[in-house]
Amino acid sequence: MAEITGRKRGNMKNLSVKMHKEYGVVYGKKCKDCCNLTVKSYANKYFKCTAYGISDWQNTDWRKKYDACGLYNKDFSTLGLHPLVRSREPKEDFVPDGQIKLFEQENT
Repeated sequence: MAEITGRKRGNMKNLSVKMHKEYGVVYGKKCKDCCNLTVKSYANKYFKCTAYGISDWQNTDWRKKYDACGLYNKDFSTLGLHPLVRSREPKEDFVPDGQIKLFEQENT
């Protein structure tokens, strides 16, 4: 794990601090210029960090102004790493035990 030293981080959310603790900080560079920053567009644009984890939830929204982490412009998909946060989105065909799919009839 990389150590964060020196400069005050300001009011960054815990999510960027987690990235800095895990991968270090690249001072002078911002997430807005990183290849791992992606955009999800609905009614608004939502920025997401591929390395942190992407979901439709607010807890993975990212800010372009954050100081870059040690993965700055390193294509995360080629590194063989897992995102820090796993998606909370259920798999499309996942059905909990004891439940039936919509329009599926239970055989009795």
